[in-house]
Amino acid sequence: MPILAVAFGIYILGIAVVLYLRPRIMFQPGGSWKEFGIGRGENHTILPFWLFAIFWAFISYGVALVVLSQFAHVANQPFMVPASAQQPQMLQQSQQPQMPQQSQAPANYIKPVSSMIGLQQNTPGYYVLANSSQGQPQYVYYGTSPPPPNQKF
Repeated sequence: MPILAVAFGIYILGIAVVLYLRPRIMFQPGGSWKEFGIGRGENHTILPFWLFAIFWAFISYGVALVVLSQFAHVANQPFMVPASAQQPQMLQQSQQPQMPQQSQAPANYIKPVSSMIGLQQNTPGYYVLANSSQGQPQYVYYGTSPPPPNQKF
């Protein structure tokens, strides 16, 4: 919705400027609009006002997209917090929950879902719904070895 509002504002501003300036390519010296046409004389033009209004609508929407995408990029940046506020207050040793020690993974490492839901094996693989013409759908496991059948998800 904000894209349309910004595009509409740009569109109205552009139309107002053109109507105020009344360029000779679109308007006659008396202020009336020129008709669309090529090679018919001074009363015709290849860029009448109505054609400009249509093109300007597309251009203003494109400009609004570019402008708002730049603001979205800025809005998605992390908020700068003073260094004193970044560190939380330390809890007493007895109040801190004991977390199991895990090996340090790289910053871009994403944990597999199987480890988050409590599966013991972390074998890479996935299930795919096989095309079955018998009516009963079957899932086929693609991976090194399927998890044991008695594990619940």
